[in-house]
Amino acid sequence: MCMTTMQMACKAIARAVKKAGIASLYGGAETSNASGDDVKKLDILSNDIMVSALINSHTCAVLVSEEEVASLG
Repeated sequence: MCMTTMQMACKAIARAVKKAGIASLYGGAETSNASGDDVKKLDILSNDIMVSALINSHTCAVLVSEEEVASLG
């Protein structure tokens, strides 16, 4: 179940990357992550897709994301 979830999330991210130019997803998101790196729009979208997929799979007990930690700080 979890591998299928990961596969579907990766496919969704690949589709988003292919359409990034049309959807204005290139460039920074005017924020930084827990490591101090500048966050890109595709970083946020990829994080949202992956987190949503894992939460909806009901296979994760704990989920930690560099992008989520940045939003808490």
